[in-house]
Amino acid sequence: MFFMEPLVSVVTSTFNIIESGREDDFEKLCQSISVQTYKNIEHVIVDGNSDDGTRELLKKYAGNERVKYISEPDGGIFDAFNKGVRLAGGKYIIFMGSDDYFYSKDAVQCAVNALELNNADFSYGDVYLLNETKPQKSRISHGNLHEIFFRMSFCHQSVFMRKDILEKYSFDSSYKISADYDLCLRLIMNNGKSVKVNAVVSVFRTGGASSNEKIFNEERLKIFKNRFCLNDYEALFLLNYKVLPFRKVKEFAQFFNGTEKFRFYLAAVFNFLHYLRGNIIRIRTSKGKESFILFGKELLKKKI
Repeated sequence: MFFMEPLVSVVTSTFNIIESGREDDFEKLCQSISVQTYKNIEHVIVDGNSDDGTRELLKKYAGNERVKYISEPDGGIFDAFNKGVRLAGGKYIIFMGSDDYFYSKDAVQCAVNALELNNADFSYGDVYLLNETKPQKSRISHGNLHEIFFRMSFCHQSVFMRKDILEKYSFDSSYKISADYDLCLRLIMNNGKSVKVNAVVSVFRTGGASSNEKIFNEERLKIFKNRFCLNDYEALFLLNYKVLPFRKVKEFAQFFNGTEKFRFYLAAVFNFLHYLRGNIIRIRTSKGKESFILFGKELLKKKI
């Protein structure tokens, strides 16, 4: 089927990429955009007022008519992403880090085809997780929708989203790591339509800001309590064991259809059984016994 080629905006947030030794990585990103078989692409670069020579590097790219560039202080990566949305002219937007890049030459074409064919609000796909420290641990991460209420089940580097959707559901920049997860949950819980792109969309280098476990846990707990209306115990249980309260499993099932609904129920049951198995194995330890008894008491009280 033939589609018109709507403009796609690749939004990249940068800050002192020369100082962090990512100049070559950024150039690889730009190269991966330029070789795409899908040609109607613009690159929107939002710099956080770098002071290491990054701005001079970016000006070289800004000479291209397909590149938009600003450099000014910002409130972090998601504040920069919101600025990028305002600058972007594309129908669809994807957010790529300065050290990410497209996996193949037809990555954008595959995503646009899926979005246009299904009239979807956003698409998601697979990513290649590149571990530069231990290359043997690099692997493909397969994105899915049915686990979204247990964890961020696809990387934002695989997500193309309609600009008008992003204007309505902007990133909550109070989050340092988890604003992408929060945004996707809000969209799904408001019946946003998604489509899976059956391809590896991009390469994501592991590490960086998203590897800060303390901030990660704090923000996930906040999301679970605010978005899912869970109490402290339930939110911590979900974070640690990926187990949803039974009442929430039934409530969240409404956001899935067909096979995805079955997979969601299956994931909920599997996570619960995995939790039980883990505690049975540890039942002889005081920690395991205490956790298991506490869970039983909460279950009897019908708090979960």
